[in-house]
Amino acid sequence: QAVGVSRQSVYNEFGSKDQVATALVTREVSLFLNAVAEQMATGDSPAEALARAADTVFTLAEDNPLVHSMLGAAVGADSPVLPLLTSQSQPVIDAAVTLITGGLTSRFDELPPAPELRIAVETVVRVVLSHIVQPGKSDSADIAFIAQRLLAV
Repeated sequence: QAVGVSRQSVYNEFGSKDQVATALVTREVSLFLNAVAEQMATGDSPAEALARAADTVFTLAEDNPLVHSMLGAAVGADSPVLPLLTSQSQPVIDAAVTLITGGLTSRFDELPPAPELRIAVETVVRVVLSHIVQPGKSDSADIAFIAQRLLAV
């Protein structure tokens, strides 16, 4: 209502509260993935590219109202968003892994074989996602360290 649209109008467009949450998360994930794609084109190594992408994601998450809403749900507020980034996050993870794997294979020759690369990238994505959901002291240097170990050939 604060933006001039009634709750009923939103539900008429999207259906349920859960469908509204899904649409919001899909939109935000798109914005995050676009930023990740830009960073995958930088860096002198796969680990550096992943670290830059992670740093961008951490920065975006820090200033994102949807992420703040989700984190509020993590400490007790009711939100249909939290499961979409935790227990129901596989679509988000798959989209990120596909994008990042494609970015790495298009730029770097010395990478693990495809199955191992996918596992390594998925592990990094899950670590980044876990730090968004439960912020800690990790930063992009930690992600570079993890990525370097996982992507060793």
